[in-house]
Amino acid sequence: MGRPSISARRILVQALSILGLAAGYFAAGKFGLSLALVNTSTTAVWPPTGIALAALLLLGLRVWPGIAIGAFLVNLTTTGDLGSSVGIAVGNTLEAIVGAHLVNKFANGSRAFERPQDVLKFAFFAALLGTVVSATIGTISLALAGLAAAGSMGAIWLTWWLGDASGAIVVAPVLLTWTHSDLRAQSSRLIERVALLAAVVLTGLLLFGGGEPLSLSRDPVAFLSFPVLIWAAYRFGPRETTAVLLIVAIIADWGTLHGFGPFARSDQNESLLLLQAFMGVAAVTSEMLAAAVLDRKRAEATVRTAEQRLRAVAEESARLREEFLSIATHELRTPLSGLRGYLQLAGQSLDRGQHNRVREGFQSALRQSDRLAALIAQLLDASQMQAGTLVIEPVTTDVSELVARSVEAERLGKESHRWVVEIASDLRASLDPIRFEQVVVNLLENAMKFTPAGGTIIVRLTGGAAEVRLEISDQGIGISRDRIDRIFERFYRAHDDRGLAGLGLGLYIARQIVQHHDGEIGVTSEPGHGSTFTVTVPRTMAEVARPTTEPVREQGVRTGRVLVVDDDPDIRALVAEVLRDAGISVASAKDGEEALAEAARIRPDVILLDKLMPGMDGTKFALVYRAAGKAAPIIAFCAARDAPQWAAAIGAVSYIGKPFDVKDLERLVLEQLPAIA
Repeated sequence: MGRPSISARRILVQALSILGLAAGYFAAGKFGLSLALVNTSTTAVWPPTGIALAALLLLGLRVWPGIAIGAFLVNLTTTGDLGSSVGIAVGNTLEAIVGAHLVNKFANGSRAFERPQDVLKFAFFAALLGTVVSATIGTISLALAGLAAAGSMGAIWLTWWLGDASGAIVVAPVLLTWTHSDLRAQSSRLIERVALLAAVVLTGLLLFGGGEPLSLSRDPVAFLSFPVLIWAAYRFGPRETTAVLLIVAIIADWGTLHGFGPFARSDQNESLLLLQAFMGVAAVTSEMLAAAVLDRKRAEATVRTAEQRLRAVAEESARLREEFLSIATHELRTPLSGLRGYLQLAGQSLDRGQHNRVREGFQSALRQSDRLAALIAQLLDASQMQAGTLVIEPVTTDVSELVARSVEAERLGKESHRWVVEIASDLRASLDPIRFEQVVVNLLENAMKFTPAGGTIIVRLTGGAAEVRLEISDQGIGISRDRIDRIFERFYRAHDDRGLAGLGLGLYIARQIVQHHDGEIGVTSEPGHGSTFTVTVPRTMAEVARPTTEPVREQGVRTGRVLVVDDDPDIRALVAEVLRDAGISVASAKDGEEALAEAARIRPDVILLDKLMPGMDGTKFALVYRAAGKAAPIIAFCAARDAPQWAAAIGAVSYIGKPFDVKDLERLVLEQLPAIA
């Protein structure tokens, strides 16, 4: 025979759950009705309500037939009346369904005793409101069957309702909290648990056990049970508190029925009603306290976990910062050392009259300064990306032309590698051409750095219906699988153990730029067999906007006055030399206040303005200068990472960053002079 299907097993489990609930309900119901005093079907002690409510909350509403079967059999075997048994079964079933539904919706379901506000909601919806259904339907059923006298209807309803309410608030919490219990946790503080149990039993016996003098008197000393309830709630939690309540309730019920304790009266039913009212108040109070303590402990644990995570993040940040500073210091000092060394060597060559070596020294120094500028640019780009201030200005761009131009520039004068270049024509995308070229150049430089001399670098640019795809492959050392997932992380260097130069920012910046273009960048690699980087961006069929350029006049006819405002004397001197060589008159100022005086004196045609200066900075100068009605164009001239934004904010016509190329500086200034001269 084959194994039973999943649905058959599910039906079997549900049937067993229903039968088990019916059996448990029946047994508890027979016990409860054994204490019936006001009517054979009405008792002030009714545990089945708690059992039924807990079952629906834990197993789901689908097991409700078990309640109906158990309730029907309990009453049928008690009164023998079919009609009232059916009515009472309907009322008890609806009571449990209504209570469970309200608790699930408003009081966190089976975990209602983990927060004080949910305990209060449970008491209201399940113990006070839901039990009205059963008490009302049950009382009416007894009356219709002739099993209850008209004069006793009020007493029957009150007894029924209070008995069900006490079952809901005393029995159900025990089943709910201990079902979610971690048995391993119960073994902790064993000695204190034993002491608590002893104190509970002793308190119950002193108040309700029949011994002298407390349990034989009628003094209102029931409040003496609160210390053990508070002990359980404060030191342990909801599980222990509900267990203590059940033990106290059992002892108190027994003692009260035997005429012992503060609630004993000549009328036993009245005695039980007073006791159940007290137990209900004690239960809600202690269960709310236990839930509040649990809530506080949970909050403290959350805070501790958060503190540990923050501490770990802070430690990791400190480690990364130190690691970055170590790498950055090394990488920045290397070209700086080369720059300084080559300049010193060139100076020595001049002193010795070895003029043929001067040009070589200057060219090497220029290469080192370019490398240094590239590293600084990477740091600024990474900083912008972290701050979310990276500016992307997309325009319809001929990607085919851009990639071809980038490849030619990288290949120029570098014949150590073999190149395979396959670029499909007329592939267009909406890109920031400067930023996207930065991605292409980064990938090409990586390919050249890792491919040994004589190796092949493959560049393919293809287009699909919706995307443009760039692939750059090398024959380098490759990337191991345990590192390939991290190569686009900030400051991560996949080959740090090989002593290769770099800040670990190039691929991070490339990924950020590509993502800003709604594209994707990825890599496939096999150690020892090279890597292939792939970039895809959305394709467009829009026409490329060709920039219009005005004819450039000969530089010799461009004359005018330029005011250089910078707090660094060497920078001012350098800029002055560059511009004077171009035939331009130059004045300079070290801060905004001095610049205002110079501007009033020479009436400049163009102003080169630094941002950060002591005293009056560039922003303040631009504001005061413009307010005075001056019209000379300003070129922003600063090393800040937000140079483009700052230039726009002060109304500059253009900007040039530091470090700068002297040819670019000369060109920018000359472009502004014709309109003024």
